[in-house]
Amino acid sequence: MEKLMHIKSVGQDIFLSYKEIHIPVSMHLHDYYELEIVLAGHGEQNLNGTVYPIGPGCVYFLTPIDFHAITPHGAMRIAHMAVSEAMVSAQMRMLFLNRRDNFLFSQDTAFTQTLQTLFELLLRETQKSDAYTAPMGKNILELMLLTLARAADSAPQSQVFSAPDQFHRALQYLFCHFREEVTLSSVARESGYSPNYFSALFHTITGERFVDFLAKLRLNYARMLLRSTDLPIARIAEKSGFSSVASFHRRFQCAYGCAPGKNRRML
Repeated sequence: MEKLMHIKSVGQDIFLSYKEIHIPVSMHLHDYYELEIVLAGHGEQNLNGTVYPIGPGCVYFLTPIDFHAITPHGAMRIAHMAVSEAMVSAQMRMLFLNRRDNFLFSQDTAFTQTLQTLFELLLRETQKSDAYTAPMGKNILELMLLTLARAADSAPQSQVFSAPDQFHRALQYLFCHFREEVTLSSVARESGYSPNYFSALFHTITGERFVDFLAKLRLNYARMLLRSTDLPIARIAEKSGFSSVASFHRRFQCAYGCAPGKNRRML
């Protein structure tokens, strides 16, 4: 379970939170930039197909082309920041999107402390609502991004992406279209690979079969609809991309141990 402890926003483009993670967070990506600082606890991060140990002081930064999953070893406490693409300058976007290594750091205490201090300053701005709040927030964010860029530029290049660009394109297509009638073949077509090769590559990188990964995306979306709407179960199944209500019930029961209707009452 991911427990939200505290969340604030600066305008509509920067969101800050402290959260606790107790169970694995399945593979996913975002349409925004994400910075997380591990404050307590240990676990593993699968970042773009490479698994890293993470613990207190570890910092990772994800762009809209990155995908990741987290496996906690017990409870983990994390400082989290999400930033819309509109808040990241074109120069920074070019730097962060055109690189060889993943942005994951755990070696420099001073670096982590700097980011934590800036995070706290940004969080403090959320308590204010005057004419200075927006420009202060933007400038603090820029300092954080520059700190990350400097660390990435000075770190030795150690690991080329395990996942090729074609795979990223296919995965982004899947995240945009999973609610539609997508198939392994249609997603593989986006990568330029044959379905058989793409299937094997998908399992190697994500550790999951394509069909199971697709079901997880649809189930996560269905649970969001259960929490936030009063839509009938049949409509939720349809909007989430399931071929039938029976298929939705079967997958949901297998994943969560209860029927969708019961889960809605528990949320």
